[in-house]
Amino acid sequence: EVGPYVWPSFTSAESFMGGGAMEYPMLVMNEPDIVSDWIESLDVTVAHELGHNWFYGMLGSDERAYPWLDEGFTQYMEDRYGAWKYPNGLLKRRKLFPWTSPLRDFTLDEDRYLARVYARDEMPIVTPAEGYHGYSQYGVGAYSKPVMMLHSLAAYMGDPTFHAFLREYYRANLLRHPRPADVVAAAGKAWRGDLEGWFRPWLEGTGIASYSVGGIRRREAGGKRLASVVVRREGEPVLPVTVEGRFADGTRERKLVRPGQGDTTVVFTGERRLASVVLDPDHQVIELNRLDNRTGGPPLRLKPLLDFSSSDAMTFLYGPMVWHGRAEGARLGVWTMGRYLPSNDFPDGVLAAGGNVTMGTRRGDLSLGGWASRRVGELGARGQLGLAAARDAGLLRAGGHAGSLATAPGRRHPIREWRLSLDYRDRYDLAPVDPRYWSPGRGLHGKALFALDTKGPRRAEHVALDLRGGSSVFRRGGDPGPDPDFHYERISVEARQRLDLLARGDAHFSWRLFAGSTFARPPRELLFDAAEGNRVDSLGRYYLNDRGPLLASGHYWVEGGGGLRGYRGRVALGKRVWGLNADLDIPTLPVSLFGDLGRVETTGLGESGDAEAVPAEAARGIIGRTLADAGVGYVIGPVRLTVPIWVGRPEPGKEPWRARWLVSLESLPISF
Repeated sequence: EVGPYVWPSFTSAESFMGGGAMEYPMLVMNEPDIVSDWIESLDVTVAHELGHNWFYGMLGSDERAYPWLDEGFTQYMEDRYGAWKYPNGLLKRRKLFPWTSPLRDFTLDEDRYLARVYARDEMPIVTPAEGYHGYSQYGVGAYSKPVMMLHSLAAYMGDPTFHAFLREYYRANLLRHPRPADVVAAAGKAWRGDLEGWFRPWLEGTGIASYSVGGIRRREAGGKRLASVVVRREGEPVLPVTVEGRFADGTRERKLVRPGQGDTTVVFTGERRLASVVLDPDHQVIELNRLDNRTGGPPLRLKPLLDFSSSDAMTFLYGPMVWHGRAEGARLGVWTMGRYLPSNDFPDGVLAAGGNVTMGTRRGDLSLGGWASRRVGELGARGQLGLAAARDAGLLRAGGHAGSLATAPGRRHPIREWRLSLDYRDRYDLAPVDPRYWSPGRGLHGKALFALDTKGPRRAEHVALDLRGGSSVFRRGGDPGPDPDFHYERISVEARQRLDLLARGDAHFSWRLFAGSTFARPPRELLFDAAEGNRVDSLGRYYLNDRGPLLASGHYWVEGGGGLRGYRGRVALGKRVWGLNADLDIPTLPVSLFGDLGRVETTGLGESGDAEAVPAEAARGIIGRTLADAGVGYVIGPVRLTVPIWVGRPEPGKEPWRARWLVSLESLPISF
């Protein structure tokens, strides 16, 4: 498609060199770990590095001044090669997952590009290598965005003319040093027209096209059916777009909407009834959002457990929920979770929704819930607004949240986050939960979270301020057992740091400081625990049911609170807490040593004695006293096993030196 290989030989070698793979004229190298049992990564990597023998090896562009001239063209050829050789995608073992959408290089490049656009962190293609602020920007500006430009150019020109452009670019610049102007000149010569205006928004700008289609309007005139739709256009660059009408008899008709500003009305005439309309059916235009490209609602995919996302549709995954609780017995149900364009910047996607339904087999308890969220640019580049409602075992809750995350350019630190939420909760039944941790009643609860993350050479820090307040509402005063009245304010601060003690990263020291206080009359679920986080913050994890096999066992630890791991299960709840935790991790073993120090009080900061803050029986003797513990930990993949071996104030009748064990699964993404 480009031109002949002019060098006398070519060698592809496996070698350790750092960075995965590297190219030189007549020689490409890849590291051994490029090989994968699941993805055709070796083949497409070698194809990419081989492509460099044309794009900078024979067409000698400046890789630092114009990185897109070699990386962008080469990535485009890699995408074309992968689509040609692997029409069913790059997944090797697709027979194990036959329902999954094809995994393609082009889809990955488009997702990376759109993530930077949504994060407002994109750079023009002409940016030199040193002008990028991080690899996330460089990877898009030098690789993925040029692929989107060349893909759009091929659609605009048509394949024969586009191939003529590639051959002309090769012919005119073989063994020379081309610049961006040479690309534009070669394209213009193949097109037989001036394309500078077409290239300028791509090369020098950061705009992106966005099309949408309105509903179908039908009428009759002269015995013929007339059906019209309005195509709306926003953003840059201005590109033609295909409109496909799909008729009730199964036939289709296409019309081309020429570049223009504002709205365009497209009319379909004839005896056939227009059933639906689709914009850009061949995915020739790169858009901000393709969910509004058809009439009749957004395109959706429903897949079990696993799929590869793309901009063409919103994917809903679904799967079974199987759990056990002491009150409700086995819980059986189903969950679903839909995300559109998930990425590191938008883990839940720019649009998301989900829900679950479970049934307790012992008591017949029905639990169900649903949630939805979307990116809201007015709140910030990564701003998000969401709603959620659920009826769990013994608890009805509903609420909304808004928040945003801001980073330095290139998704670098510092990272600043804020989040506001308002929730209504009605704990109408204590049987499914541990009453030592919960209060009955209805209440409104507000929360404001502000966090800052910083990172430097061999260190990382996190600081968070958590403000909460609430009061009981809709009290059932006439009931035989009226709900307890509560009203409270709550504040907590957490600071932690991780240090690499050795340059090679063979040892890490981390510390965490937590302090908090509640005031007035808080419900029990918002008291501070000496050992762990509170139950409210775990409501989104169905597997952390109070009377389920994890928490009820006393051997499961939820990070948070005072963090004194040796006191898990002691119900050391209070209105005021402080805790200091220290860990020494040795990843090569992988073993860690830890020690904790802290204290829980029954009164809030500045408050006098509170007769109602009576500690649980298991906590007597430790409330109001300084506590300490020490132990070892062991990491097995995403599972952390924690073994406190010394506790300063053990349970009655127990020795301070005794092996206890805790397990944590918090790094597993099973929070449906």
